Amino acid sequence: MNENAAFVLDDINQRLSLRSPQYESLKRLAKAIGAAGLKKAASKEELDAQLAAVGEAFPAAQCPEVQFPNAADFHWGFLSFCFALATGVGKTRLMGAIIAYLYRTRGIRNFVVVAPGKTVYEKLIADFTEGTPKYVFKGLSCFATKKPALFINTEMKVAASCALAALAPAAPHTDKTSRLHVRLHGIGLQVFGSGGRGARTPE
Repeated sequence: MNENAAFVLDDINQRLSLRSPQYESLKRLAKAIGAAGLKKAASKEELDAQLAAVGEAFPAAQCPEVQFPNAADFHWGFLSFCFALATGVGKTRLMGAIIAYLYRTRGIRNFVVVAPGKTVYEKLIADFTEGTPKYVFKGLSCFATKKPALFINTEMKVAASCALAALAPAAPHTDKTSRLHVRLHGIGLQVFGSGGRGARTPE
């Protein structure tokens, strides 16, 4: 499963027709996790080492726009990054590109996507549904035969103010294949009954 990172970056860029800011963001993420890895730190010292590794990957003289002089840690106890992209550039498509990159280069197949409110939540359901106009994985051959499974769940009882994509621990499903699983949660929806929206798992 784990493919060459440079080849995957180029392939995703071409197949998804990424815009320059999207492709640059994807490359920077690849460079950061290439330097620091994705293993959850067991201590503050390990987290500090990961933060230092990310900093070393983007030296100030070469990448002044990527500096983070006030960064003290990753806040959540694991690697976490934020992408500053203008409205309309395509953050959802970038999310799809990142998921595809991690799936192909790291073998990660379980993801959680959190949406802040009903409008974004419903949009993400459409964007992660094959056949819709803005399907985030359209054209990616790695999902041609192994269709990603979208799990749609009830409201998530946590506080958050922005959408994010994060690596998830093993999801509670019975599919033991190498299929990609995306679990979509909404925050502050107040539109569900006790059963939620169920699951959409295309074959």
